[in-house]
Amino acid sequence: DRFEGTLSAYHYQDSRDSQNYEGIGNWALDVNRQMPDGRANPNFGKKFGDFFLSKQTQNRGVDELRAQLTYRLESRFLGKPYRQTFSVAAGDQKITWSARQYNAVITNSNITAADQNQVRTRIYEDNVHPYIGLPPSVGGLNIAYAPWPTHWFDFNEDYRLRHVAGFSHARLLDDKLSILVGARHDRYSHYKIETIARTLGGPLAVVQDGANGTTYSAGAIYYIGPVGVYANYSKNFDPIGPGKNPSLGGKPFGPATGEGLETGLRFSTKDGKYYATASHYDSKSKDRITGTKIGFGGIWNNYFDARGEARNPQLGTLAYDDTEALHVRGYEFEVTANPTRQLRVQA
Repeated sequence: DRFEGTLSAYHYQDSRDSQNYEGIGNWALDVNRQMPDGRANPNFGKKFGDFFLSKQTQNRGVDELRAQLTYRLESRFLGKPYRQTFSVAAGDQKITWSARQYNAVITNSNITAADQNQVRTRIYEDNVHPYIGLPPSVGGLNIAYAPWPTHWFDFNEDYRLRHVAGFSHARLLDDKLSILVGARHDRYSHYKIETIARTLGGPLAVVQDGANGTTYSAGAIYYIGPVGVYANYSKNFDPIGPGKNPSLGGKPFGPATGEGLETGLRFSTKDGKYYATASHYDSKSKDRITGTKIGFGGIWNNYFDARGEARNPQLGTLAYDDTEALHVRGYEFEVTANPTRQLRVQA
């Protein structure tokens, strides 16, 4: 009666094939009265946008196994009821992810600049959801989806996360004192290979990293009459997941870390209909991966365009992430009233 165990397994697999999904960056006006072959242009005067044609395939799989065991103890301490819950858990998760990027290009052109071989399509304002097929050739130029000559979104990635955790919750002195303690240790490994280099016969671009660390949390609340005084301290280790780019210098990022302290007061009536909390929190974190970054690829493209030079595909498609640190402090106040079973008021 005092033990409870859980064993769970999870499997997920999907495969996706997307085509011509890029967005339109801007609108323009078609001012050509004639088509290139001399025919009248039926779209003269209409607004249009264009984008490059591309195709991407992705495969993702997740396998996970978890186990947890909980034990509950009831006794007496200093003449008062004492309740204790212990729990231990462990888990093993593996994520595999692969992607291939293909862009529509002219395959029999003498142009060496990859971006000048890209095939684009127009969407006019009176037909914004057209079917877009890829013809095998146009005017003697052969067209096909082909790998891009620099890293875009071509990789095989393996990520594994294993963890063990322990948890304890004690309720003493007739529930006047509650103590909560927990810890979890995580260990992850990450291996990623950019396959575009292998496709084109170049050197393999490999990212391999891993780390381990422990998250701690400890807190307590003690009631003096209707007023409870509480505090909670936590220190966390946040493993990086798959799908992240390296830094601008090519170095992979490690895990994020943080710590926080929360203190406060809680007031509650005996019948539980009315209660209020006032708390102060102070938390810090660092090495958090953020999606906010400078568009260096666009800056390089503008640079080459301004100089009248061919774009450098490697510089024009820079893929990287960045990190941030946060320090957050503040106060929270909350009041809840349940005057009847049908009515709850919160502020």
